[in-house]
Parts: sequence; structure tokens; C-alpha cells
Amino acid sequence: MLSVWHESGDSLSRFASRHGLVAWRLMRWRRLLGKQATIQFHPVKLVRPPSRERATVTGGVELVLRDGRRVVIRRDFDAALLEDVVRAVESWSC
Repeated sequence: MLSVWHESGDSLSRFASRHGLVAWRLMRWRRLLGKQATIQFHPVKLVRPPSRERATVTGGVELVLRDGRRVVIRRDFDAALLEDVVRAVESWSC
């Protein structure tokens, strides 16, 4: 999205508004990615939960960690809290 923004020639606020994004998040990513030479992605495996569990994650996402623990992220999640959780999980040595 940062590349698309720069190529568009739009101001940050106009681009964010057009694409349903939050301007401060784009600025944050630009700042964060500007400090790193490479981006490290972590493998993710999407699995469909058994039907009895499906109702618990309707409208959201469920992350299943390597050890079987689950993190359920509902559609109306708190983005700042999710960032804190991800930061904490990534700091664990697995």
C-alpha cells in the first residue's frame, strides 16, 4: 500500500480516505519499514475449525499457535491491543 500511495501522487489523507485506511497507520508503517532492509514474514496455516467451533469465530479470525493455543480476533477488535499481543507473541522464543 505504501508503494501504491507514492505512485498515486495523492496526499496521505486523500489516499487513506479513498482506500478506507487510517492515515496514521500508513505513516507508522512507512516509519517502521524505512528502518528495516528486509521484512520477515512468518508462515501461517489457515485451517477450517470443526463445525462445533465455527460459531465462536464467526466474523473474525482465529490464530492457532504451534503449541495448539488459539487467539480469536473478532471483527470489532481493538487494533492497538492486537499490535501489543503480536509484539508479545513475536518476542517469545519458540
